[in-house]
This record gives sequence, C-alpha cells and structure tokens, in this order.
Amino acid sequence: MSSKPIRDPYFRTCGGRDLYPDTYFVVHSKDGADHFYRFVEIQDGAGGLHAILQDQYGCLTYNTEVFDQGVLELLTDDQDIALAMLAIHG
Repeated sequence: MSSKPIRDPYFRTCGGRDLYPDTYFVVHSKDGADHFYRFVEIQDGAGGLHAILQDQYGCLTYNTEVFDQGVLELLTDDQDIALAMLAIHG
C-alpha cells in the first residue's frame, strides 16, 4: 500500500509530467539564488495552453513546455516547500 494518496493530476504535459494545483517549484540560478514558483492553473489562450505560475512579484504566464525542459525542479521536502511558501507569500 502506498504512503501517498493516489489522485488524478490536474494536467499532464506533453512530456508526461503530472501537475497538481498548489505545487511548488524551484529554479537554481548560476548566481546561487533560488527562485521559487507556485503552480496555479492552466489557461487556454490564443497561443495554446499556458501555465500560470506565481512568484514573489505576482503571477506569470509560461508555455507548458517549461515543465518538460528540466528547468523547474519540483519541491517535495516539507522544509523546502515551507521556504518556498515564505518566499512567495511572505
């Protein structure tokens, strides 16, 4: 029996990455600063599907392919998620 509840993803990217609402990601930059993002939703617009991500400055729109390029690292550790929440919402 799995320790994690099984639920359907909110969205599955073309590359096969499952996205769930209110999940947090980090981008590690070369200057050593981490940039945190929260996945909000997928919107269908004139240019196709776009992901809405929130950072400390507000909401940003990205092509859904950003999740398949390996730039965004999913945060799974509770302490890392708490740090991301503080950076974005604090």
